[in-house]
Amino acid sequence: LWFLDEHKKFSHDDNIILVFSCTHNRDAKKLLRVLFNTLNNNDNNNNNNQLNVNFNKIIFTTIDVNRKFDSIDTQLLWKEQWNEILSEENYPTNKNQVLCFPSINDVLEHIIKNNEEKYENIKILSTGSLYLVGGIL
Repeated sequence: LWFLDEHKKFSHDDNIILVFSCTHNRDAKKLLRVLFNTLNNNDNNNNNNQLNVNFNKIIFTTIDVNRKFDSIDTQLLWKEQWNEILSEENYPTNKNQVLCFPSINDVLEHIIKNNEEKYENIKILSTGSLYLVGGIL
């Protein structure tokens, strides 16, 4: 919930990005459901089919900083599961904003490349794995 409090301080120009990964056979769909429910927590009972945080991009990745896997099938599955949750809840999905990358470095390179000269406006919520958080830091 701290991210929701911080989000209230963000400006319209901020590029808000969710980066997700999970490890050790944890149920990603359950984690994504909890994440959705937390982001959808609305004290105003607003039924406008928008999350409290409007992410510019949602990125699924591995927990590896440099090593690239031959396949990102797992990340593609998480992407599909996220879109299923949005669909079940009648939330619009923007498939162009949901991406998958084979390593944390690929994620960071993508973010930097697409935000040149606006680094102070980048806000990233990294969740699902402490390995992911550590790799981003």
